[in-house]
Amino acid sequence: MFFQKILSIGFAVGLLFTLSFNSVIASVKDEVLVVISKVDEAVKLASTKKDASIPEFQNDKKWNWESSYIFVINCKTTITLAHPMVPSLVGKPTAELKDKKGNLFFKKFCEVAQNPKGGWVEYWWPNPQTKNVERKISVTKQAPGTDIFVGAGVYDDKSELKLEELDKMLK
Repeated sequence: MFFQKILSIGFAVGLLFTLSFNSVIASVKDEVLVVISKVDEAVKLASTKKDASIPEFQNDKKWNWESSYIFVINCKTTITLAHPMVPSLVGKPTAELKDKKGNLFFKKFCEVAQNPKGGWVEYWWPNPQTKNVERKISVTKQAPGTDIFVGAGVYDDKSELKLEELDKMLK
């Protein structure tokens, strides 16, 4: 009887953990879908308005929402054009900027953005909500007909979605 109770408790804890983990994955995937939609919208604006779109990305709250924001890079010059969370990056070359694990993630943004559908990059960046350095995944895409590369991301230190899985979600 005692062992049955222990097994029942163990099963219940395992089930609760699984359900909780699946909830985290679903939540991150929901955020990922919002990020993809916002980046696609920003790419359209940048393709149409070109450099005139840059102040909007830096200043308009539409591009800085609940859990993320649009950032913009000129990958030919490696200059960050808009970054509402870290304005000190604007106007500076960022190709050599490393994350907490030594990854040249801005350089990687430019590499994956050249794919027709864009691409995802994993890096470790300070989370403004927790103040901790956490895993972040960002998608970047090039605005056709421009040197503008647009991106946004989500913090994902729990679900650890694979970049290959995320790339399949891109249109």
